[in-house]
Amino acid sequence: MALGEIWDKNLIGGRTLYVKRLFIVVEGQTEEEFVNELLSPYLNSFGIYDIRATKITTSKGYKGGFVNYEHLRNDVIRLLKQSGQDVVVTTFVDFFKMPKNVPDYANISKKFTKKK
Repeated sequence: MALGEIWDKNLIGGRTLYVKRLFIVVEGQTEEEFVNELLSPYLNSFGIYDIRATKITTSKGYKGGFVNYEHLRNDVIRLLKQSGQDVVVTTFVDFFKMPKNVPDYANISKKFTKKK
């Protein structure tokens, strides 16, 4: 089922979901621009209008960069806690220099490492 169909039917995980906001926690400026300039207008065509890209908080006053899994985890938890039930939170990061403290890092890195 395509994203548009899932959204039209308000189905996520087999249950009805009333979503008003979509938060996308991004790694940096490139991912943020991709969300704002390409992904957001595409999702608007499916009636998804409140899409917010937010860079990972790395330290007080600084954002951007996937240097520690805990930073990403903390941002996701914060957004879920402050946003209520009408929100979906997802992530958009690349695998280049992924922090080794990401859960199941060893298996993830095997899938994306080229064999010589």
